[in-house]
Amino acid sequence: MTAWRAIGFDLDDTLYPERAFVVSGFEAVADWIQVEVGLPAPATARELTDLFAGGVRGDTFDRFLRAHDLPVGSYRERMVEVYRRHSPRLSPYPDVIPALTQLRKHYRLGLATEGPAKIQHGKLSALGLRGYFQAVVVLGEGDRARWKPEAWPLERLAEGLAVAPGEMVYVGDNPGKDFLAARRAGMTGVRIRRPDGLHVSEEPAAPEDAPDGEVTDLPGLEAWLAERGAA
Repeated sequence: MTAWRAIGFDLDDTLYPERAFVVSGFEAVADWIQVEVGLPAPATARELTDLFAGGVRGDTFDRFLRAHDLPVGSYRERMVEVYRRHSPRLSPYPDVIPALTQLRKHYRLGLATEGPAKIQHGKLSALGLRGYFQAVVVLGEGDRARWKPEAWPLERLAEGLAVAPGEMVYVGDNPGKDFLAARRAGMTGVRIRRPDGLHVSEEPAAPEDAPDGEVTDLPGLEAWLAERGAA
C-alpha cells in the first residue's frame, strides 16, 4: 500500500483541451484582423485553425500574413498580443469537476503549470477550477530555466501542499517533460492520455521519461489509485 497524501495536476490537456484555448485565441485574432484589414473573421479563424491542425507551430501568423500579402512586421506582434491577452472561453473536461470533488475528500490537491503567466492564470480563472486546489504553482517566461522537466515546480508544489514529494502523485499529459520532472522530484508520475490531447501520439524518448502509470481519464486515475490501495 502506498500512502499518497496529495495529487498534483498539470493544466493543459490534463484538465481541459488545450486546442480549445488555441481556437479561442484564433477567434479573437480573427475579430481583430477583420477590424484592421477587412478580412472576414470566420474565414480567418478557420484558416488559422487549419494551419494549427496541420501541425504548424511557431510561425502560424507569419504564414497567414504572407498568404494574404500582409506585412509580417506590421501585424505579427500585434496578433500575438491579441492572442495572449484575449479572455478565453474554456470549459474543463466533463470528468474534471466530479473527480476533483471526490479526490479532495481524500487528498490535498495542487496544480503546477508553465507558460506566459497571465495566460495560464487566465485559463485557470476561465475554467473556474482554482478553488479546488490548495496550492498552485505557475511559472512564467521569466522562470523558463525552471520549467519542467526540472523538478523545481513540483518541489515547490509539494511544499505548498505540506507533503513530502514521495507522498505525492503528479498527473500530466506530456511525456517530453512531465514524468521526468516527477521522477526528479521523487514523485509518482501518472500520464493521462486524453484522446484529443496534443501529445496523445507521443511516446517517452527514454526510460526516465516514462510515467509510472497511465490512464485515459480521471475516473481511470481514481481506479488506478484504488488498485494500489491508496484510496
